[in-house]
Amino acid sequence: MPCFVLRYLFSCRDKETAYNLAYEYADTKNEKALSLTDTLIKYDKTETVARAWYIKATYYLNIGNQKEAMRYYDSSNIADYNFLDTYLDKGQLLFGQKKYEAALKSFALGQKLSPASADFYFWVAKTQEAMGQKEDAKINYERAYGLDKSMTEAKQAAEKIDL
Repeated sequence: MPCFVLRYLFSCRDKETAYNLAYEYADTKNEKALSLTDTLIKYDKTETVARAWYIKATYYLNIGNQKEAMRYYDSSNIADYNFLDTYLDKGQLLFGQKKYEAALKSFALGQKLSPASADFYFWVAKTQEAMGQKEDAKINYERAYGLDKSMTEAKQAAEKIDL
């Protein structure tokens, strides 16, 4: 990204545009995401810098480098303990690696910070189900559906569990 574009984004205090552009780059596996997030990390001295680390993790995850993705998810957590997207995506990455205990820990932290978020209950349930904790999984699927009636996947998963 040309320096004049970055200067414009920051001089206009339009960080949101820079973050959105970085995310678009990361989502499309465009390595311009890296230089833009590096610039955001350098100049954004607020807690929102956690988004830059998260976007960097997203880029690495999208290109298949899970180790780097995990590293940057951790950096995002350090930058802002309350940035919920990191807990969800990090947990999903760990779940995909069958590191269920670690995934559960990530989801539980997010759940603690946002107890009304159906997504965390859903992923806690999914992880518990994978670990053979069917009773707990069923309860958490039901909680997820109770919090978000559009989450029919949670309702169906709860109904499928035989106790």
